[in-house]
Amino acid sequence: MYIYDAISALSRNKEPSYLFATATDTAVLCGAHRHACQKTYNAVSLNASFCHELGIRILLGFIARVAAQFNLGMVPLLSYSHGHFMRVHVKLLRGDVHAYPSISQMGYTYYCPDCHVLRSFFATDKVKLGEICKDSKWIILGPVWLGQLHDNQMLLALAKKSTNYKELFSTMLKENPFLYYYDMHELAGRLKKSPGKIDEVIHKIWITGYDASRTHFSPLGIKTNMPLKELEGII
Repeated sequence: MYIYDAISALSRNKEPSYLFATATDTAVLCGAHRHACQKTYNAVSLNASFCHELGIRILLGFIARVAAQFNLGMVPLLSYSHGHFMRVHVKLLRGDVHAYPSISQMGYTYYCPDCHVLRSFFATDKVKLGEICKDSKWIILGPVWLGQLHDNQMLLALAKKSTNYKELFSTMLKENPFLYYYDMHELAGRLKKSPGKIDEVIHKIWITGYDASRTHFSPLGIKTNMPLKELEGII
């Protein structure tokens, strides 16, 4: 795969290197072809409402794991999903001091198909899923990158200078760092309610003391730290 060859070549550099990767196989990363995702990225994906962020995290996780084989650490500078492609810009740093912290950001996402709860854990975490959802058969997704997706200074500069992607970068800059997002139309559909306006739902979340924002991954998505059960109550 081209990522392996590119990182192999960059590993010879003593100075920091930069890798820009564009994935056009979004159907694979988003779980429409799960076996292909396992074959290509050695990861399990899922065709769900949050699949675009999941796909980005699988792609970053794959790069981080390959980089670790060459004793390189990975630092994401820019990661986004747009149209029919996903793109990541990462910095590669040489040495154990960078490789170990990078690979420690790897983990797994657990998804409950019954109550739709998402939980993510680092690979070294001790997981007690029965305390979250006792009767569910959890779907384990990943391995995925659980660290940051962007460098905010780079995003700020891009939002100021870009013309074609100014709105995209501005939305990304305002996104909360929480893992994954909820699709309001899907959520309202399950509850048999009208979805309401996204900004009004975000305002209701703020009033309760939780944080929330839109996400560039989906025009219908909200990133929030509000528990799902409470979110369902204000839809």
